Amino acid sequence: MPWSKGPVPEFLKPVQSFMAQVTGEIGVTRLAAKQDRQVFQRPEELTDREWATITALRRQSKVFPARIKELAAFVRDGEEARASGSLGGQPLIVLASQGSDENPEHERIYRELQEQLARLSSRGKLVWLNAEFPLQYTAPDAIVAAVREVVMR
Repeated sequence: MPWSKGPVPEFLKPVQSFMAQVTGEIGVTRLAAKQDRQVFQRPEELTDREWATITALRRQSKVFPARIKELAAFVRDGEEARASGSLGGQPLIVLASQGSDENPEHERIYRELQEQLARLSSRGKLVWLNAEFPLQYTAPDAIVAAVREVVMR
């Protein structure tokens, strides 16, 4: 997304990685629990016990360092995806959440990017879901159905 911050300069990556490891080990992710609850409410489809398990897994000390590594690779992954070009006739289903951003310009760009993803394949299909992000919690059945459809194609 154009409004997201750029990559961390190369010379800061070792420091960032070290700090992520240290803060993860001392439990910063567990201290952020209040903020966590504000960002992700328990989806109605999940029981309290299931959500407690997911929340506990998300608060493990290894999560924060893993997120830092994931973000560090985000720009590179985007560049690789753009360089790969078309998917030809490979089956593709893009699942996207409707109304993901309150900023109309961000929402417009988000929608445009989802449409571009679906057009990577001549057999691409974009499915707008009436579900909140992250979809794996709020629309698991849609994900399973999409995977099955791609496999059947």
